[in-house]
Amino acid sequence: KSIELDESLIVNKQYFDQLKEQLICSICLGLLDDPLICASCETPFCSNCIKSWLQKNNSCPMRCLKVELKEIQRFMKKILDGLKLKCK
Repeated sequence: KSIELDESLIVNKQYFDQLKEQLICSICLGLLDDPLICASCETPFCSNCIKSWLQKNNSCPMRCLKVELKEIQRFMKKILDGLKLKCK
């Protein structure tokens, strides 16, 4: 399940705007949830999104020839941890 992105709940909007590409899943376009990245193109995806994708497709959504998933790097986890959200 993707985390729907309601940008009005982002406290540090300037931080988010600078790093938006790294914080959004390329499949569901929501905030990354338990992210994995493609080892070839280093595009991040929600783990559930990419696993569902690979059940139906035999390639990366970004059209990489070889699909190999790996966990995100520690610095990427810190970027996600730096995002501040308000409760609804």
